[in-house]
Amino acid sequence: QFGLAGNVTEQLRVFGGYTFLDSEIESSQNPAELGNRFANIAPHSFSLWSVYQFTPQIDGGFGAQYVARRYANNANTRWLPSYWRFDATVGYRFNQTVDFRINALNLTDETYFDSTHNGQHALVAPGRSVLFTTNVTF
Repeated sequence: QFGLAGNVTEQLRVFGGYTFLDSEIESSQNPAELGNRFANIAPHSFSLWSVYQFTPQIDGGFGAQYVARRYANNANTRWLPSYWRFDATVGYRFNQTVDFRINALNLTDETYFDSTHNGQHALVAPGRSVLFTTNVTF
């Protein structure tokens, strides 16, 4: 696993990371599962976010996340497909104690699966959604 975080310029921040997980079942009551990969564990995942500070009060950003194909059961006979997800955010700092943020998630309204229960049924991730939050610091 590795990550990066930093300022490209005074206004542009970048955050990202990559994870490689090589899971293996070493102990199981089902001998057919030994040596297989665990369900719901993607071997590769990647994310990258950039946030631009337009003014001292307003920022905006865009992010992408990739999750590789992963097995849906420990028998490794079914799988969940890989997916990309794209998100965006805009924030406004009203004053030193109050800020507002709008997050738009899954901009392309991609249908993808968060996880599965032993390959019997998959849990569909939320479609496109928008969240409005207020933070108050005191």
